[in-house]
Amino acid sequence: MKKILICCLIFTSHILIAHPHIFFENSFKLENSSKNTINLKLELILDDLNSELAKESSDNSHFYNDISQDLKFYYNGKILQNNIISKNMRYKDNNLIIDLEFSYISPLKKGDKIQLTIYDKEYFYDYDYDKDSLKIDFSHNNFKLTFKEDKTQPYYYNMVYPKVYEVDIDEK
Repeated sequence: MKKILICCLIFTSHILIAHPHIFFENSFKLENSSKNTINLKLELILDDLNSELAKESSDNSHFYNDISQDLKFYYNGKILQNNIISKNMRYKDNNLIIDLEFSYISPLKKGDKIQLTIYDKEYFYDYDYDKDSLKIDFSHNNFKLTFKEDKTQPYYYNMVYPKVYEVDIDEK
């Protein structure tokens, strides 16, 4: 009986699926304070359990790099490098809050498209956000916002799809 159980585990282990271990609630703010610069402010609130564990750690800076790698910012179909210009960690109501600000040098003009998504292909981190999680302040341009799942980019055993903001730029 023991051999049968071991064989079953060996042959079915590839279909055992894990789940995320770290959960973030996200909010985004996209702004263009000048005609040539786009700033993205990102606030991530870590779940209760992992916030407690983070309190015990002397160094949680790995979150900055992990989040930066998971964030994808596309400008007219080209992925741009994530340049962190500001970062901060703080606690509020016993939750660790991570504030990041990124800056992208790109002039916005009519017909441009920005796509913004954040996901961990390994599905260790889960980022929770919806259409209302993005605030946009474009002083120099009008825009149209779309929020959708990108069915062309499945990850984690092709079972999960990234959520994507699409911002179409128009003239003011």
